[in-house]
Amino acid sequence: MILNTRREDENFWKLIEKYHIHPRVLEVIRLSGLYGVYKSNRPAIDRSLITALVERWRPETHTFHFRTGEATITLQDVEVLYGLPVNGDPVLGMMMADTSGGYLKLMYLPMLEDSTQNEIAGFLPLLQIWAWERVTVLRPQIVAHRDARTICHVGLPRGPHATRWFSHLSWTNTTKHVLKVYRDALDSMIEDQFIWEPYSDDLIESLPLYCHVGRDIWRVRVPIFCWDVVEVYLPDRVMRQFGLQQAIPTPFPFDSNHFRHDRRGRPNTNWELEHAHWLSFWNQRLQYSCDAPVDSEYGEKRG
Repeated sequence: MILNTRREDENFWKLIEKYHIHPRVLEVIRLSGLYGVYKSNRPAIDRSLITALVERWRPETHTFHFRTGEATITLQDVEVLYGLPVNGDPVLGMMMADTSGGYLKLMYLPMLEDSTQNEIAGFLPLLQIWAWERVTVLRPQIVAHRDARTICHVGLPRGPHATRWFSHLSWTNTTKHVLKVYRDALDSMIEDQFIWEPYSDDLIESLPLYCHVGRDIWRVRVPIFCWDVVEVYLPDRVMRQFGLQQAIPTPFPFDSNHFRHDRRGRPNTNWELEHAHWLSFWNQRLQYSCDAPVDSEYGEKRG
């Protein structure tokens, strides 16, 4: 079964390609934290690729389970690829009634056999480009870059790392939209086909400041929030993604009832008060940064 994905507003992207946004409006977009998304455009979502990745997601560990080891989208990926702010106040407060309909949230990524739903919503371009950056057997080849979104207005920074995929692409050496091929590729993937560190230090430093300003918290082991939802961010399970040795991780102290949380019938709940206990971890996040010795073996395998 291939997941259906919520369609983005293609007319919006076509409109801003035809009529360039005024620099003063771009400044407002920059201040909102969404400037990197605008500069990166959006790839055509490959539903088969998304499905193959979801099938390897384990909600218990918040990681994808590949033959090469566990991997996940980290705060580093979010900031480097799209320049989205990762360090600041959590998204909490009062919330109106749920209008998500029958879609699965990307933050859950449950195993398909445990769900009766076949639709998924969320920031799927991040997931797809994350996979292209790291899994060589899934990525297309960049033939030529486009110019439209690479123009920098005076006083505004250039785009984040994901802009490199706003290009003319070729699938000569790989495939697209074929679930069985993706499954087979992931099932047979060898160590050299997964790039643990696609972003070198030099690459990170070459990006605009907004793409790495939050690097101090890329490895903090804390809860993260989205209104009613509290999920734990576990970089200690994927230390090789930071060029460090992987040790045996310890469980996060969620109680047994945490994942039974249900917001139905609670439209006016103040989630900041509801999550006060977990907020204390976030508010002291720098104290929970994970560290380990440098992994000399995997540290040499960069994209």
